[in-house]
This record gives sequence, structure tokens and C-alpha cells, in this order.
Amino acid sequence: MATEPRTAYVDFTEKYNNKDTKIRIFETKTHVFVYVNQYPSQMHLYNEFLRDKIKKYIKRKEIVCVCNLESYDSLKPIASTITEIFKNK
Repeated sequence: MATEPRTAYVDFTEKYNNKDTKIRIFETKTHVFVYVNQYPSQMHLYNEFLRDKIKKYIKRKEIVCVCNLESYDSLKPIASTITEIFKNK
């Protein structure tokens, strides 16, 4: 009997606007957790914006995003990378 995987985890670092950016995605049967951090000296959270961008690719799961960036400029390319992961899974 084949079973659906219950968890998945992706962890990588990319440069966005010349800033090292840590991205971690953990998915369970009921939740998706997305963590994005550029380790800025001043915190700028874009949790809702990122959650809204990926919501259409995640059905019937609770989405929790923590997105701590140096500036808004990095947010669109980061959201694009994360949505590509969910589109291609």
C-alpha cells in the first residue's frame, strides 16, 4: 500500500539584493512553515505578504510564515523562489 509522505523539509541559502538569505520550508500533512531571514540589524517582517503569495499553491493546510528581511526589495524575488518550489513539488 502506497502512502503519501507526511513531512518534507527544504533548507538553503541564496543571495537576494546582495544579502545572504536563509530559507527553510517544513511541510507536514496539515501545515506549511516558511522561515526567511536576512539577519538584518533592524527587523522588518513581511509575514502576511509572503503567506498571501504562496497561499494559492497550498490547499487545505495552515500556512505559517516568518519573513525577516532587511528591505522590501528582496521580497518579490524570494516569494517567486518559494512559489516555484510549491509549483514543482
